[in-house]
Amino acid sequence: MNVIVQPPPQVRPGTTLSPPIIVRLEKTGVEDKRDTSQLFAFVSVISEDGSTSLAPPRNDLIAGGISDSVHTLESDTESSDDEEVGFLSFPDLTIEEPGDYRLKVSLMKVIVSGGAMNLQSTLSRVIHVDNDAEDSHLGLREKELLHRLEERGLRTQAAASMPRG
Repeated sequence: MNVIVQPPPQVRPGTTLSPPIIVRLEKTGVEDKRDTSQLFAFVSVISEDGSTSLAPPRNDLIAGGISDSVHTLESDTESSDDEEVGFLSFPDLTIEEPGDYRLKVSLMKVIVSGGAMNLQSTLSRVIHVDNDAEDSHLGLREKELLHRLEERGLRTQAAASMPRG
């Protein structure tokens, strides 16, 4: 499980993280690659150094879709392989307060007895949230990767910013 699209390095409070954090889930750490029906992930906000979970317990620091199920995508000969299980995408997240944070994406498995078990987690780069932050611009690599993922069926934009058709 690794972050293949990092959120922007800086953003203004309350602004949708663009690009969104996208995680590639690989066979390693997942028992059965074919059955992802009991898997889901959620995003939490942690301190810059990774030592403290900030949201939760706070519920006013992050907004948007903080959970996602595993998306298995149509094959793409350029980017898919036997190790690929699927992707997790969080296209409409916002961080509401200035500060320096990381996002933690935790892969969970629903268990028969109720509840869920944490299978693995991964961290984003540090995100500097500041009222004076400049807009981030995607590099060519990120643009091409997002385009390929969109072509394969993954939602990579917030619903409000998606073209209507």
